[in-house]
Amino acid sequence: MLVLFSKGLTLEDAARLILYGHERTLILHDESSKLIGVLSQGDILRAIWTGISTKTPINDHVNLNPLYIDSTASNKEGIALKLFAEEGVLVIPELDEGRKIVNVIRVRELIGREFD
Repeated sequence: MLVLFSKGLTLEDAARLILYGHERTLILHDESSKLIGVLSQGDILRAIWTGISTKTPINDHVNLNPLYIDSTASNKEGIALKLFAEEGVLVIPELDEGRKIVNVIRVRELIGREFD
């Protein structure tokens, strides 16, 4: 799920977005759609498990250097499936040369196509 980054967004807010957005990862961007980072369900659970309040802003828990696919790559679906197999990544942003999000590749959609 794409979410406009807000410094006031809390872990609780992020968990709610994940729960109701049916994604396990939030892709955070700025006003010009440039990637800021990602926050996964696992990131939220790890923070809470270590005793951090759900009212805490997400800022310190966002992965600011996430995996992504370059929009000029020729085999984007193959790259996405490889990242899924090797890294467990389920949602992968596709970025142009300016780090602007041009697409979001969802591995479950790719896998679903494999069985059609």
